[in-house]
Amino acid sequence: MSITSMISVIASEGKSDDVFRALDEDMISRVGVKVFSCSTFDLATKKSARIFTNRPDIYPVSGVKEIITNIWTRTVLDAHETFVANTIEELDAVFPDGALIASIGCGSVVNLPVVCGTRFLGTVNFLNAPGHYSADKVAIIEDMTWAAQLAFLMHSYETTLTV
Repeated sequence: MSITSMISVIASEGKSDDVFRALDEDMISRVGVKVFSCSTFDLATKKSARIFTNRPDIYPVSGVKEIITNIWTRTVLDAHETFVANTIEELDAVFPDGALIASIGCGSVVNLPVVCGTRFLGTVNFLNAPGHYSADKVAIIEDMTWAAQLAFLMHSYETTLTV
């Protein structure tokens, strides 16, 4: 996704969902994605909320999950590093919904932390078949952090507006 195409998306609709959708479509074509979602985190209440998904039938936007401290939280929430797991066993070790993930033919995940300055905005989450996310694919995902930052900042702005 180029900056020019991102500006075009923003200019045409100007909503964070449109930016998330454009990022999803770009990532599907470049690295392959079966399930693409974006989540925010309230570290004080230890809850995460899904704010975008390309599979609302499986992972609806209204979904809220309890944050369980483990290697995932230390990697993503604390260290702000990308988490990659390429087997269902690795997923089961950190996510309570491993059986659901496996049931839809997925077994690998990338969770990209989105940080702007010192502010943790959320994660962009990618699911696909076991063994799918190679180092090259993860590098492509990480190169798109700027687009995710923009989408999360737009979402934050939209949710704080008062009419």
